[in-house]
Amino acid sequence: MPHLFMVVRGSTKVFFASKRKLEVYEHYTKQKLVRLFDIHRNRDIFGFQEDSRSEEAIARDGDVHARRVLMYDKTKTPSGSFARGSQIIGESLTDAQALDVFTDRDLEQEEQYCTYIVHDWKNKKVTEVSCAPGATANYFTESELPFETSPAFFKPDVLLKYKADPDKYEISSRTINCIGGWYLQTYDIDDAGQVSTYPCYLRHLPYSEQLYWKSFNEKPKAGLSDRAFKTDFEGKWADAQPIDTLKALVKRVPTFKVNDKEYVVFSPTIKDFDGVLNSLNLVVTNGLEEWKSETIKLASLCRYSRESQSFGAC
Repeated sequence: MPHLFMVVRGSTKVFFASKRKLEVYEHYTKQKLVRLFDIHRNRDIFGFQEDSRSEEAIARDGDVHARRVLMYDKTKTPSGSFARGSQIIGESLTDAQALDVFTDRDLEQEEQYCTYIVHDWKNKKVTEVSCAPGATANYFTESELPFETSPAFFKPDVLLKYKADPDKYEISSRTINCIGGWYLQTYDIDDAGQVSTYPCYLRHLPYSEQLYWKSFNEKPKAGLSDRAFKTDFEGKWADAQPIDTLKALVKRVPTFKVNDKEYVVFSPTIKDFDGVLNSLNLVVTNGLEEWKSETIKLASLCRYSRESQSFGAC
C-alpha cells in the first residue's frame, strides 16, 4: 500500500496517497474529501453560439451538488453546455477498522514479500532472503540476519519493460519511477551487465512487481559496480557516466559563425525534447528491439537544419 508522495512533471504537481490511510485521516479529523468538477462541452470545435440558455440544479443522494447550463443557438439547437459542482466522498470505517490501519495491523495481513538471492556480505555468503521488514537488519541492530543492503542481482532484461513504456515509467541511470504508482530508489549495472539493488528498496514495490524482479534474480557474477559502492556505501559523488555526459553535451550544443553568419549544428525536432533526452539510456542487452529503440530516441533528438544548410550532429 503506497504512502503519500508527490510526482512533479513540468509545472504540474500531482499528489498520491493510500486511500485507506486517507480514510483514517478523515475518520479521526471528522472531515470529508470533496471532489470538484468543471465540465465544458461545445458542439463546434471553434466555440458555441448562445442565443438563449437554460439552467438547472443537480443534487443526487445528498453527495453531489452541481449546476448545469445548456446553451442554444438561434434555431434552438443545443450548441454547448457546462456543469460545475462538487461531490462529497465519505469514508465508512468503523473505530476498530481505523485503529487497525493506524497501528498497521491490517497492513501486515495484506502485504506480501518475495525472497531473493543476495550477496550476504555480513555473513560472507550467497543466500536467499526475504525483503520483508524484520527479515533483514540495519547497521545499528545486533543480529545474525543479513543487512538490508545485501545486494541482489538480476538479468539486465529486467529493465526492458520499463524502457519500452515511457508513458508509464520514468527510468534514469539510477532510478525507476512508475508514474502514480511506485518508485525504486536506486539500481545500477555492474561490469558483468547485471542489474543490482537492495532488499530495503525492493520491499517497497508492489508484490506483483516484486515477483517480476524475482523472475530475473540470479547469483552475483562480478559484484557491485564501482559507482554503486561509492555512492551507496561510501557516501561519495560518483564520476559522471558516458550516457550522462552525452545528455549534458546534447543540451548545450553551441552554434558557430562563418563570415559573420551563424550556423545551427543542432536543433530539437520534437516538443518533448527534455522528456526524450531523459528517457535515453544505455543498451543493456543484445536484443535487437532495445538497440532499435535507443537508436530511434537518439536520432529523434536531431534534425537537418535547412535554414543554415547544416545538419544534426547525432
